[in-house]
Amino acid sequence: MSLEQVGKRAGVSIATVSRVLNGTATVSEPTRQRVLEAIKELNYAPSYAARALARHATKTLGVVFPDLDSGFYTEVLKGISAHAGEQDYEVVFAFGHSTTDGVRLVRQYVMERRVDALIVMNLQLPGELLDNLDTTRVPVVLMDRPADNDSGMVVAIDNKTGAYQAMQHLLGPCGVRDVAIITGPKDSTDSRLRISGCRQAAREAGVKLHASSLWHGTFREDSGFDAVRTRLEAGQRMPQAIFALNDRMALGAMDALRVAGLRVPDDVRIVGFDDEPVARHLGLSTVHVPMQEFGAKAVEAAVMQIRGESPPDDWDPIVRTRFVPRRTCGSED
Repeated sequence: MSLEQVGKRAGVSIATVSRVLNGTATVSEPTRQRVLEAIKELNYAPSYAARALARHATKTLGVVFPDLDSGFYTEVLKGISAHAGEQDYEVVFAFGHSTTDGVRLVRQYVMERRVDALIVMNLQLPGELLDNLDTTRVPVVLMDRPADNDSGMVVAIDNKTGAYQAMQHLLGPCGVRDVAIITGPKDSTDSRLRISGCRQAAREAGVKLHASSLWHGTFREDSGFDAVRTRLEAGQRMPQAIFALNDRMALGAMDALRVAGLRVPDDVRIVGFDDEPVARHLGLSTVHVPMQEFGAKAVEAAVMQIRGESPPDDWDPIVRTRFVPRRTCGSED
């Protein structure tokens, strides 16, 4: 049974049958009913492939990321690419150097129907834009950034639990009472949730986190270096431990301590977040994020939306994290 036979039975074109099946354009109610009756009479069950052809599917997923400046993004992209291939999808990547640039790329991919679904990482898309994307029927998956409205699926990292576990280890087994936290950008959801996990662990341990304990960073390695260097140059005493909210900043902080002649972990303990490959080689205590699983989960969400499927009951949009103690906090696995 084919779309052509359904069209002939209903007295309409193949294009009209496709519109009824996919809801991609306005069709009058009498015409829609004729098509539905013909489908029922012919016992027509449109396959996924037929629906894809009818809506001019590209079998391509678009991915918009920030600058590729760390191993974290590289690993996530590996997960996206591998899982997309398993699902017979090609992937096109683009990198937004700013929020404005990212929004431009999103509009370009979606409005021109270059992709079947779009995966966006760490870009805060305005609710108005997401509303407009809804009308294009191109699914959007937001990675680790909540939507301003109910549009799109969100897959995320369990940031709070990971940070809680790391802070709990410093304040517990390590016996630390003085911890500085190098944060991410102020508008970062990741940073905000990780700080929340730190605060919870400190509260439970009876340790107060003062505003002076929060050192501003940008998730870039040089910001970790600068956060330590500026305080050393000002003659400030280093805390017992520094928890940098990503591995890049932790590496920068370690470098600044080395330049100053301070030893890790003897003088200052260091903890990061992400568990990039370099962290394992340097013995950096950190929070492990299953980065490739994170990328694969975004593809799962995109493909489910393309196919009009609901997530299985046991499908979890959150990837779980765990703290990995190594040399830099004075303890090993």
